Amino acid sequence: MPLVNITPSWYMITTFTGHEEDVKKRIELRVKNSDLQNFVSSVVLPTERILELRSGQRVLTTKKIFPGYLLVKMYMNIQAFRLVRETSGVLGFVGTNHKPQPLTPTEVTNLMARMDRPPHEETIYKKGDAVRIIAGSLTDMVATVDRVLEGKGRLVVKLSIFGKDTDTEIDSLEVEKL
Repeated sequence: MPLVNITPSWYMITTFTGHEEDVKKRIELRVKNSDLQNFVSSVVLPTERILELRSGQRVLTTKKIFPGYLLVKMYMNIQAFRLVRETSGVLGFVGTNHKPQPLTPTEVTNLMARMDRPPHEETIYKKGDAVRIIAGSLTDMVATVDRVLEGKGRLVVKLSIFGKDTDTEIDSLEVEKL
């Protein structure tokens, strides 16, 4: 079966983790210097914006959604396939039996929505997790997560103060798992 399609699709390619930005630039440069600009229209490193707590301050950082992967929007034909596949740092296309598999429209929509959403705090906690408070007036106290307030980046934790369990709402960036 020939590698050809008549509409552009999104494909996922693999690369070495940590080298995604360099490989993205190489692909873009090869496309620019070739006669295939109409066949490879976009190269994307999927990232999302995350709020983290550093030195007591909220800091906006960018995190790779899929380390070691890039997205390429292209018309799949043999020339465009070779241009991308033979770029230094590209390990291959995601697919089966050496045939690149395009992402479904739903996968693309969900991924682009994730990339476009406002900065958020990663919630890695669940009810029952033991945590240590690392910021604020309760620093170094140990607590248990009672509830996760999704979308707010906050937790309700149970603290033992003077021998009595007390519920306290706290920012999820102000705790660490034990």
